[in-house]
Amino acid sequence: MKHFALWCVVTLFLPITLHAKSCMTDVVVDTKTQQIHWILHFPKGSNGLTLPTLQEGDTTFSWTVDGERARLTSGQLTLSAPNTTTVTLQSKIPAASIRRDRVYPPLIRFSDGTIALYAPYFLGGDRKTSTDCIGFTAAGPDDFIYGGGKSHVRSLGLSAAFAGYLAFGKPLTNIHDGVLYVYDRSLPKWAKAKIDEISHSALDYYREKLGNVTVPTVFAFWNSAGSMQPYHWGDRLPDSITLGLYGSGWEVSSADRVAEIENFLDHELFHIWNSIPTPRENKNTLLAVEGGAELAKAILLDSRMKNSGGLLSSVTDALNACELDLPDSSALDATLNTASPGRVPYSCGMVYMFALSSVSGRETADVANAFFQIWRTAMVSHRDIPYALDDLISPNTNSQLLDNLHQALGTSDNFVPSMRKVLIAEGYAVTPVAGTPQLRWRLASKILMNLMGQDCQGDVSFWTTPMGFQLDQHLPRCKSLKANGVVTTILGVTPWENPIALNDRLRSLCKKGATVSVGYSSNLPPSQVYCKGTIPSLLLPLRIQ
Repeated sequence: MKHFALWCVVTLFLPITLHAKSCMTDVVVDTKTQQIHWILHFPKGSNGLTLPTLQEGDTTFSWTVDGERARLTSGQLTLSAPNTTTVTLQSKIPAASIRRDRVYPPLIRFSDGTIALYAPYFLGGDRKTSTDCIGFTAAGPDDFIYGGGKSHVRSLGLSAAFAGYLAFGKPLTNIHDGVLYVYDRSLPKWAKAKIDEISHSALDYYREKLGNVTVPTVFAFWNSAGSMQPYHWGDRLPDSITLGLYGSGWEVSSADRVAEIENFLDHELFHIWNSIPTPRENKNTLLAVEGGAELAKAILLDSRMKNSGGLLSSVTDALNACELDLPDSSALDATLNTASPGRVPYSCGMVYMFALSSVSGRETADVANAFFQIWRTAMVSHRDIPYALDDLISPNTNSQLLDNLHQALGTSDNFVPSMRKVLIAEGYAVTPVAGTPQLRWRLASKILMNLMGQDCQGDVSFWTTPMGFQLDQHLPRCKSLKANGVVTTILGVTPWENPIALNDRLRSLCKKGATVSVGYSSNLPPSQVYCKGTIPSLLLPLRIQ
């Protein structure tokens, strides 16, 4: 980590210590006054710059210019005079930042008052170069900076290559085997203990298989406001891992909550290794990155549980989930090329990486050894060279398997059938089964999605409850379905009992145009949904043995 000499200046708003003038940007954070000051240094003759663009609707920062040295209009900062060399922007620290899939929020707020900033945001805009540096200062009287390999420092200089979060405030910290853990003081004690236990176990296991690497800072925080239902949100970046627990339900430990933390950490910590080779920005590498982390998680869990059947069970779940995650009539490559591919890289990618790891043997130990060998090889041969998915395929793979693997990635809707062929050729038995109760619920939800899409002009909004499928409270585009109703029957039968048979009935009725009765758990009268056209078929759930 490169650091920079310090020097003292006095600005108009408060005395602070900033970094050397070689830094094009200094960011000053004060959690007491809830202010951020962004100090931009310009070479003589500059006209200004374009500020980094946030996602539409994101109001995380409301920047204003301190003084009259520049004007800010629609994200464009224009200097008032050509000899202006320093401009200060300021913003109130907001209560929250919008979370979106595969978008890193520029700010995260801990419940104990700590603020975490996404450092690359402040090196964005239209002037970032490889030689830029950025200085950070904790201006609050009791605040320190955590991250970037440092803790309890008042100022920090980082290079433009830094990609991660920095925390400002008074969080709890812990260092284990060189890894810095930064904890929200409000985090439930049981959750903190589990994060320590699980992450230490995962890092020890992956290091044994793949060797040592520089591990980033781990941030963990809790936001109990807004919802009783617990959920989590996390991000992995080259220089930090963040785990956010949301909802008051995290206050008390349960087996489900522990499993949720375990699944997140086992997955995200593997990215420290399988993200080292620089992937090409194309559709297929998502399968390797996310699917690889899912398979690593399953292998690690199997080793913890000492359950020889656990890995195949996890891959079976992924294969069936992949079929449901893929949009109807959409090929894998088309889905991966969308802005939000959802769970497809995880479920489908796990199956693909499992197939690549089963070329030399089907025993769990053989698959695990082959899988980690794939990544050990990639870490050496592609550390600095972009890789394609084909680069991970063993040279010992026979031509027929190779053809099926390539076919699965093609343009037609054949990923799951192609992967079934691959697995059978590798010696696995892949047979239709009734499916688990959880899988039957997912199949039933697919049926309701298709009906709702027809009745509500493409709008689909509901969630699963123990009683049935709860429709959204606002359904202005629906003709028949009732807002806030809990769907319990379709065509007079419970949809999650035998969803395959129900879907076959619907396909026959809707092909010629028919009214479908949808019943509710309350005294609401059934809705009569007119259905016409082709309803997608549902494949029978599969089991891998």
